[in-house]
Amino acid sequence: MYPPSLSEQNMIKRLIVLLLIMQSSFISACDRDVQIAYPPFVSLLTVSKFFSHFHQQLASEMDCRVNYVLNKSFDDVLDGLLEYRYNAVLLPGEYISMATELGYELVSTLQRNNSIFIIAKKDFKGEEFTDYAGLNVLILDHFSASGARFEQALLGSGMHSKVTLLEGQSYERMMLSVMAGKADLAVIIPEYWALLSPDIRDKHLKIVKKMRSLSAGFVVPPDSLKFRKVLYQVLKNETVFTWGEPEIETEHLPLLDKYIKNRISETLGQ
Repeated sequence: MYPPSLSEQNMIKRLIVLLLIMQSSFISACDRDVQIAYPPFVSLLTVSKFFSHFHQQLASEMDCRVNYVLNKSFDDVLDGLLEYRYNAVLLPGEYISMATELGYELVSTLQRNNSIFIIAKKDFKGEEFTDYAGLNVLILDHFSASGARFEQALLGSGMHSKVTLLEGQSYERMMLSVMAGKADLAVIIPEYWALLSPDIRDKHLKIVKKMRSLSAGFVVPPDSLKFRKVLYQVLKNETVFTWGEPEIETEHLPLLDKYIKNRISETLGQ
C-alpha cells in the first residue's frame, strides 16, 4: 500500500479538523434553555435595568437561550426550590442558609448596601418604632426578607399590635402610595429608592430609618459544577452590580424561620 499523497494528507487533516469542530459543537450544544428564577422583589423594570446584560452574557457563554421567571410570591420561591425547578435562583440573604440545607450551592453574593429603608413623606416627624403607633405601613410581603425583618423589629419593640401592616404589590407602587398619602410608611430596599427620580424622591419623600439586611445571592442545585463555574465568571465580569465570593450569613428571624419550616412541611406533606 502506497503512503497517502500530500493532497490526501491535507484532505485527512481537514476531515480531522472538521470532526473535531463537529464534536466540540455537539459537546457544547444546548439541550435545553437555562432557567433563572427571581423572587417577588425583582420586577420587569429591574430585570431590564439590572439583569438584561447578565442574561445576554450567560446565554453567550452557555450557547443557550436564557429564560427567566418572576415569582409572584415567596410560596412560589419555596416551591421552585423544593422541586429543583431552575438552573439558578436569586435569593435574599435570609433564604440562602435554608437553600443550602436543601443541597443548593451559593455561587456568588451581591456586594451592595445591605440595608432596608423605611420611608415616609417629607413632613413625617417620627424616627423610632414607638412613633409608628396607629400608622399604616406597607411591606412587600409578610415573608419577604424586608417585611419579616421589619415585623420582627416591631415585635421586639412591643409595637407589632399597634401598627397596621399592608402588603404592597411592588416596591415601586409602595413608594408612590406613600407619596399619594395612601399609606404612612413603606419598607423598601435601596435599589428601588435609587430608581425613583431624585427630583421627585427628594421633594416628596425621606428615609426615616435604616435596618440591616443580608446579602442576596445566586444559588444553583446540586450537581451543577460546570454551570456554576460559568455563572460565577459571568457574574464576576458584570458591571451593573458587583458580585463577589459566596458568603453565607445567618441570622435568626423567628417569624421567617417559622414560615419557611411550615411551608416546607406543607409542601412535603409532613
